[in-house]
Amino acid sequence: MELEIECKKINNDENIVGELQRSNKPILIYGCANHAELVWEYLDAHDLKTEAFIVDSLYFNENQYIKSIPVKNIQDYLPKIGQYNIVLGFCDVDKSKFILNNMPLLKCQFYLLWEPYEAYEWNEEYITNNLDAFREVYRNLADTRSKRILNELINAKLNVSGKKILELADSKQYFNELTFCADSEEEIFVDCGAFNGDTILKYVSFTDGIYRKIYAFEPNDENVMKLRENTKYLSGIEIINKGTWRKEGELEFEENGSASQIVQEGKVKIPVITIDEAVKEEKVTFIKMDVEGSELESLEGAEKTIRRNMPKLAICCYHKRDDIVNLFHYIKRFSNETIEYRFYLRHHSNSVYETVLYAVPVKRYMDN
Repeated sequence: MELEIECKKINNDENIVGELQRSNKPILIYGCANHAELVWEYLDAHDLKTEAFIVDSLYFNENQYIKSIPVKNIQDYLPKIGQYNIVLGFCDVDKSKFILNNMPLLKCQFYLLWEPYEAYEWNEEYITNNLDAFREVYRNLADTRSKRILNELINAKLNVSGKKILELADSKQYFNELTFCADSEEEIFVDCGAFNGDTILKYVSFTDGIYRKIYAFEPNDENVMKLRENTKYLSGIEIINKGTWRKEGELEFEENGSASQIVQEGKVKIPVITIDEAVKEEKVTFIKMDVEGSELESLEGAEKTIRRNMPKLAICCYHKRDDIVNLFHYIKRFSNETIEYRFYLRHHSNSVYETVLYAVPVKRYMDN
């Protein structure tokens, strides 16, 4: 297999906007979290007005508004659902696939925007200038699915159409067949960007509560309060109210919930620490990183830990334009004469979010 770059300039999002503009049906956004707000901003920028955000009954609260627009229970709209155009405002892969594959049965028109916000650009010039680098990553991916994901991810970015990448996406982010551990009672899990503990709770479920220790790094004070509350019944967890970086110190920080990040000019300062310093000589077996663009610097601060233990790595690689290439090259350096990293790429959303580079340590077969 080789990379098959398509430059058809589909721009499916523009087609969707045009169709919505030509339609006389009012618009509903299905969802009420951060992604739903991004969808609203995208539609509003194209002079498309939203009547309401709709949510499943489980998530409905009375008198809730987003951008002065009411959040309504989807049950109230079901009898007249065919009178509306509905734009998906969530990233859930399985739910998106079900809805888009069953529109005739649901008797409603649903739309999926691939890139409803300003993100880094992989245009034709950038891909052409970096084609050799992408090809090297492609050749080093360990399975066909990873190669297809990289290929379709490039094409999705070029053409603003996520249809094919959605077909390859799955919901098992971080915890899947690539990171399964049969001896999880010895596992030491490092969660960089622990947010409110949601990922840790999934990890505990994944291991049936059998692990040795969890390190949770989270610099946002409000998130840490929720993190402590959500994990208060767990044993063997150490919460570190700091960000991860290549060295200790303080950095500028922009607080934005799950998307809080280190920036050049932020409203607050946060303490940062290296993973090496935090875990000391612990035998770390699994590191997950979702630190909003600081993944490479955080890996640099874990060099001793990685060289010593060769842990499994699940590293988000969608925050910066060069992440896939740069993270691959940095991690590849750790392969040695006895253990090598094998690389896999997985995509875990219906949009440009949540592409993860997995590095799985495998013993080399030595010739006798």
